[in-house]
Amino acid sequence: MIVSRFPQFPHYEISIALYEDVTNVEELRAKANSSLPFALINASLVFSVEQLYSAVYRVLIEHTYNKIQTASFSSECLLRLSASTKVSESQKFGLKYPSNRIICVNIEETTDDSIERPDETIFELVKGKSAVLEDENLSKKCDADTLRKIYKLDQTFQPERPDEFSRALVNAIQLRGL
Repeated sequence: MIVSRFPQFPHYEISIALYEDVTNVEELRAKANSSLPFALINASLVFSVEQLYSAVYRVLIEHTYNKIQTASFSSECLLRLSASTKVSESQKFGLKYPSNRIICVNIEETTDDSIERPDETIFELVKGKSAVLEDENLSKKCDADTLRKIYKLDQTFQPERPDEFSRALVNAIQLRGL
């Protein structure tokens, strides 16, 4: 699990965890819209940690300027990962499609500048193996063809290095809606 803050938003703590071989996806999906305090993201649609951070950064910017389009940080994370401004399209990044690899993202407003471990109980709801959240773990099991389609990346775009593909996704996230 990664616990961090953005320097521009010191009073928000971001906790991100990757889980593999999750056995209770259906249970989590049922709870996702109502009672879970974190975003559940289909890990097969996340290519890099940079892509995740880019979406979280957009959530915090939109929140700061009162431009959030959804009811919670959790659903806003899914929306900001999406290449579309439609909330229904953003559900692709949730647990809409079967996957046993998920990413949990929790954004909490804090009152001090110290980073503490988040309440572990929210992450204990996931029945699966905790995996190291790093680009290599994400990119090797990522569905790049689906990401190309979602982000409307032309087939002629053939990056030579993985960071170039990640950069294209981040650019799409940051420029969407402008």
